[in-house]
Amino acid sequence: MRIDINDFKCFFCSQRLGGQLRHQDALRDIIHVECTHCGQYKITEEGAEFISRLPISERTKVGAYNFHHYVNPENRNKLITYFENKPQEETPDARILREILTVWWPRSIRAKLDLLLLNIGYSTNQKPSQIVDYFSEDFPKLFGSDWNEGYFYLQRLEEAGCIKIINPQDAAPRKVQLTLKGFDKLAELEVGQKNKDSNQVFVAMSFDRTLDQIFEHGIAPAIETCGYKPLRIDHLEHNEKICDKIEAAIRSSRFIVADFTFNRAGVYFETGLARGLGLQVIWTIKDNKDDIDQLHFDTRQYNHLRWNSEVDLSEKLVNRIKALGL
Repeated sequence: MRIDINDFKCFFCSQRLGGQLRHQDALRDIIHVECTHCGQYKITEEGAEFISRLPISERTKVGAYNFHHYVNPENRNKLITYFENKPQEETPDARILREILTVWWPRSIRAKLDLLLLNIGYSTNQKPSQIVDYFSEDFPKLFGSDWNEGYFYLQRLEEAGCIKIINPQDAAPRKVQLTLKGFDKLAELEVGQKNKDSNQVFVAMSFDRTLDQIFEHGIAPAIETCGYKPLRIDHLEHNEKICDKIEAAIRSSRFIVADFTFNRAGVYFETGLARGLGLQVIWTIKDNKDDIDQLHFDTRQYNHLRWNSEVDLSEKLVNRIKALGL
């Protein structure tokens, strides 16, 4: 792919960058981009060619993902490298574009508003007097496919009392400031991040012994590959009330992996508890018609990883964990 630095556009939002193409690593065919609207990132030439074939509405989803990662103070100086497919070599902070598009994008307006409020909090360093400017080209930061949609979400946050748009009648940039209610809401959202220093991942699944190999050779290795320690409740000593132990284990976990194969009622309970605590849930199930048909209607809306073997599940789970930025 030939890059003209004088006519270079961000791969995600298509805004002209001019001289903001930082460098191109010819040895690995990786392009380093600095976009005002999507943040800094790296992308392989294959990844760039893949995403350039997608409509702008899909590309801006990756821009929103990248900015949300980039603006988080914990991720400063950790640039994501985007690939079309799984890289052959180990690459720090690698992400697969297909996973971002199918997994991460928030499906509800409520989820978008929560992520947008977090972005505003990150951008202001949660200082009451800090003001954030949003230009019409900043729609990826606002989880919109264009400025009108992005500004719609800002207006909804203002209606909820979380932010104040200081100059609603003026042309962009819109100046945004967090309110006291917005700070309270941020504190709520951060409950789900309170275990960010935990390396434990709770695994909710059927105790059926036919799934032991799936845990030991599929789920556990994937979690360990991503730097976490898997915890399956039946691997604990049962020397106190099991429900208390389950709740304590979930409360101290970074996120949970929930496998719905055999549709065990306990998995639904444990998943509900985790979601109530604001923890991220990764949903999995054997690619079997009987199991899939028995899924409760409340959970069908979630994107389940469908697996056929230990190896298949392990690879998909690693990709999912990375795609979610966990």
